[in-house]
Amino acid sequence: MEASFTSEQSMKARKKPVVIEAHQWFKNGDHPDDYAEENQHYEYPPDAATRKAQNWEGGVVRYFRRPGVDGESPCSECGQRFHNHGWIDTLEDGHRVCPGDYIITGVAGERYPCKPDIFAATYDILDEAAPSSRNLLQPPLQRLMREAWINWHEGFPEEDIPEVNPSFRMGFESACECIIPAGIPDGAFGDVLDERLRQVMEEGWTPEHDDKHNGGQLALAAACYAVAQDARENYNDYSPPPFWPWAAEWWKPKDYRRDLVRAAALLIAEIERIDRAAEPNGSVQPTAKAGR
Repeated sequence: MEASFTSEQSMKARKKPVVIEAHQWFKNGDHPDDYAEENQHYEYPPDAATRKAQNWEGGVVRYFRRPGVDGESPCSECGQRFHNHGWIDTLEDGHRVCPGDYIITGVAGERYPCKPDIFAATYDILDEAAPSSRNLLQPPLQRLMREAWINWHEGFPEEDIPEVNPSFRMGFESACECIIPAGIPDGAFGDVLDERLRQVMEEGWTPEHDDKHNGGQLALAAACYAVAQDARENYNDYSPPPFWPWAAEWWKPKDYRRDLVRAAALLIAEIERIDRAAEPNGSVQPTAKAGR
């Protein structure tokens, strides 16, 4: 039997759990769907890659342009000038987007901004929302084993390699499997290792790449991410610190914990670079000018 309530009665209700997508926005082009074809505002636009490379206006978070609002005036919510803001169109008008806001995609595909403190108090981050590279350990391991085996037997036709010295191959593969543990531990230590693995496997920041940053850039970048939260909280400043070693486009702060994880991973990368440079056959690479 269904319960019924009169207009004079009150009831308590719990909101149904709903999984949403959210992306933190700091500047034009930050939303991953900004350059999707369905979100473009031009009749004959170039391809998505060209629009992104040339920093065209985002399709999800557009430029902030409001009649009667001076773009150089400060926002009452975050203190930054309005030129640094974005705008999300809606049927009713739209939403102002401050740097650092999360862009939430609702159950009906609607999009709206959410302040970082409200987001942190309202939502729990699901592991499924961003697959961890922990789950990608085995395929990279197999690929690295294959590449190492090919390099070891350089000169043999690749199709013959699996048949070359099978007993040695078995021992080689067993040794490779011991190099990477069964899994990365949970918690802070595991997250830092996970981020370091992601930098190498997904971003392509290999040891050869890092060796070129021999002017302390990795340590400086780590320091910038470590202090980013203070600038956001106390000065409403989302721009890179003055000692950020690369171009501003490479400055991509997240929340406080993730910034610290990235800072720790960058410090590990710098320590590894120092150790490689100290090896007898270590070579000094020219200082890199490009970004991370």
